[in-house]
Amino acid sequence: MKHPLSIHCADVFGGEIQYFRLDARYWKSILLKFKEAGLKNVTTYVQWATHLVGPPSAEHPAGVLDFEGKTNPNLNLLHFLDLVQELGLEMNFRCGPFCCNEMIHGAYPTWLVMGNPDMMCWDYQNRTTQG
Repeated sequence: MKHPLSIHCADVFGGEIQYFRLDARYWKSILLKFKEAGLKNVTTYVQWATHLVGPPSAEHPAGVLDFEGKTNPNLNLLHFLDLVQELGLEMNFRCGPFCCNEMIHGAYPTWLVMGNPDMMCWDYQNRTTQG
């Protein structure tokens, strides 16, 4: 008798790939393994702090962001999305800006969290808790 909570491979339809934590050279082979396993959906975060490669300025108030891999091939989000589409996979796109996956400040840039009192957390003695 099948246990009511058992999961079979056919029941799993997708999984998480955090492209920015992987060497971009392996993205296609990993996505192919997903597809070969019968998975149809890829989920990923797009983190502000990960793509932040320069400080904010008048021209770039959110900071300088790299989504094309100009500073690091692992940041080439456009290429990753092209690969997902090329292989016929679906995308569950979690664009943030807050990402809750073991990233300091939830992947908000430190300059934003530490420089904006509205974003800071305070302890019981009225001290900021980020550091």
